[in-house]
Amino acid sequence: SDHAAALFWQVPTKNGTALAVDRSEDWVRRCDRPPRGFGKDVLKQAQGQYDLISATEYQHISWRWRVSNTIDDGETADRKGKIQKSGDDFAAKIGISVLNTKGKLREIAYLWTRTIPEETSLTQVTSILGFFKFKWYRIVAESGDQNVNQWVGESRNFYRDFKRFYPDEEPAEIVRVYLMSDSDNTGSKVTGAFADLVFHRKPPG
Repeated sequence: SDHAAALFWQVPTKNGTALAVDRSEDWVRRCDRPPRGFGKDVLKQAQGQYDLISATEYQHISWRWRVSNTIDDGETADRKGKIQKSGDDFAAKIGISVLNTKGKLREIAYLWTRTIPEETSLTQVTSILGFFKFKWYRIVAESGDQNVNQWVGESRNFYRDFKRFYPDEEPAEIVRVYLMSDSDNTGSKVTGAFADLVFHRKPPG
């Protein structure tokens, strides 16, 4: 990511084969900022063909990631933890979009930051046409430069993280996982790599 945002996403399934989608379709091309009906579109696409991953059955996630450097995060968020556009860049980000049992789209992303402490929670608000607002949650999973240019293994209890932000809800199908390195707003440059992302029924050994 050289002064830009590099994003890759797919819809995971239980058998390990990503949901086949026509990426020329309008709802797919807009998935860097999912439209309101994104989750329903995924369910419709998967119906009868794919078994999507349930976040209540597969509560744990693990992965490895590596970054070439971290990004200045002095202006990433305000005092309330709301991400500011001028600092909305991260060396590496893994996002999980999930429906709740009422079909509403939720999202949690894991970040690699420079100085923001691990386990810090941040919020990000996006809007569609200025009317519909979405509030996304982010968690710092890795912080600091000590592991730069090294593969770092992570594991999270995604179900617990979901309940942390949505205590009165239950998660249902996972409808998108995305990988991202982002440096456009700060005018930075970074390379992020990702590997071995797996959902687990039990905590990974």
